[in-house]
Amino acid sequence: MTWGYGLDGMLGDGGNDDRTSPGVVSNFNLLSQTLTVGDVVVKTPPTKLNYREGETLDLTGLKVTLIYSDRTSSDVSYEDFAANGVTTSKVNGAALTASDTSIVINVNGHSAKVKIGFSNLKYQLAADSSHMVALSATGKVYTWGLN
Repeated sequence: MTWGYGLDGMLGDGGNDDRTSPGVVSNFNLLSQTLTVGDVVVKTPPTKLNYREGETLDLTGLKVTLIYSDRTSSDVSYEDFAANGVTTSKVNGAALTASDTSIVINVNGHSAKVKIGFSNLKYQLAADSSHMVALSATGKVYTWGLN
């Protein structure tokens, strides 16, 4: 419903006539606002955060919160990243190296990080109550315990 001065179409009823009583606005369109992502926050990190060199990245369980320009938000699981324009610096299943210390999640120029860690111990060779010997993924031998 609209009434008042119709100067320059201010009443939104398609005309310029003044109205002294309420009239129906027949072609009423809300201004459409295009929402953009204003920030991304990690809500739930992936289930697996610790790797050995050469293992493949597993982003199962990763969930982010997208915060939009109108201050609303939505949670997005890894499985729905592509549909929401979300990418990661390493793709799920990519082989990892010890230099991969975090996974960066990107959307609309905004990013968040998930830190990942590495254990360089690949094989346990010997152990008892007083010592341990292990071989790293790079071939180095580590020993510790009592002399």
